[in-house]
Formats: sequence, structure tokens, C-alpha cells
Amino acid sequence: MHLDKNPMVELAARARHGEATAQRRLQQELERNLVHVVRRSLLLGAASTPLERRILAEANRVRAESASEEAGDTERLIRLVAQSLCAKVITSVRRDAPRIAAETVAHAAASAR
Repeated sequence: MHLDKNPMVELAARARHGEATAQRRLQQELERNLVHVVRRSLLLGAASTPLERRILAEANRVRAESASEEAGDTERLIRLVAQSLCAKVITSVRRDAPRIAAETVAHAAASAR
């Protein structure tokens, strides 16, 4: 049975290994998809999952920091929340990249012995 690989998983793996192009593309794809989740979470206004709680918390933070006229622009708020959450994911991926690279080198060195 042939199972297709998830392109997002492959992209995330390349990003974790420090590939800058993959990191940028992963952020773009995450933002594009997360916008829909953010919109739904804001419309519902209630959180039943950790992601929804993070979305609502981030929306509250953005609203508190935004000028009053920007706070009423729902689409802008949705984009800002999605961008912020994606930036946090990419920061986490970048932070893991040196550790993963070191583990790969150590594993390769051990295998060569």
C-alpha cells in the first residue's frame, strides 16, 4: 500500500534542519491555513482546545496593543493573530535547528566508527 507523505511534515523537517527557504515556506503555508482556524475561533469566542485558547489569548493581546480603530477590523485581527502564532512556531523550529544539526553530526560520527 502506497502512502503519500504529508508535504507539511516534510517541509517542517527541512525547516528543523535549518533550511531557510523551508522555514519561510512553512511560515507562509501555516499562516494561510491558520487564518481559517483563527477566524472560526474568534467567531465562536470559546476555546475547547489548547490551540483555541492560544488563539483567543493572542487576539486579546493584539486588541490590547492596537489602536482603537484597528481593533474593530476583524480581518486585520485575524491576520495579525495568525502571523503572530506562526512566527512563534518558526522561532521554535529555528531554536531546535542547531540541536538537531549537532545530533545528526554526532550520530553520523558514531556510525562511521
